[in-house]
Amino acid sequence: CGSGTLLSSSYRAIQDVYVSESAKADRDADLVRFHKVLMENVIWGLDVLAYALHMSVATLALHNPDSEFDKSHLYTAPLGVFGWPLLGSLELFNQNQLNVLKNLVGETNGTQNISMGNVHLEPVEIGQGQWDLVIMNPPFARSCVDNLLFGSIEDKIQRKKLLEKYSGLISKNNLEGVGHAGLAAMFVYLAMKLVTQGGRCAFVLPKVAVMGE
Repeated sequence: CGSGTLLSSSYRAIQDVYVSESAKADRDADLVRFHKVLMENVIWGLDVLAYALHMSVATLALHNPDSEFDKSHLYTAPLGVFGWPLLGSLELFNQNQLNVLKNLVGETNGTQNISMGNVHLEPVEIGQGQWDLVIMNPPFARSCVDNLLFGSIEDKIQRKKLLEKYSGLISKNNLEGVGHAGLAAMFVYLAMKLVTQGGRCAFVLPKVAVMGE
């Protein structure tokens, strides 16, 4: 979810529909309750960077500063080797649960201590085929020259373990060749698995994801 810009736009679009439908029904729009419902029950966000989640929850909260909410579904999906390799939200390729570090507001999932080798992770049920809208700005990295897959991981041994697991996902899902378009293509595939029948997907993609064979 990055800094929350795309989620914020989705929030605004839903709010516009709510206000319009309330007017048609000749009733006042309760934007305080609307905000609480969206933040606690409707909007979910995943990112591998904890600071991005902090920015995201702040961006969303500013839509209605007068409305309090007790929890959110904005999660840090860790990327790296924490005793075993974790690929962030790509872990959802073949399972309905995602190990997360913490929930930023209200109930805590996992511990705030995220030092290597001392991480307690808690599973969160995500579920395939259940999402009305999947919207994302996936990583643009691809495996050429210095544009490394998982290039944010400086430790070469860790990166090697991540690449081995990533290659295993590609092979297991019969997606050989798709990875040539970089990580973005894999996130598109994941979105198609998550979205419900009749749902929508929206992406910000690099040119390489829509070029070539």
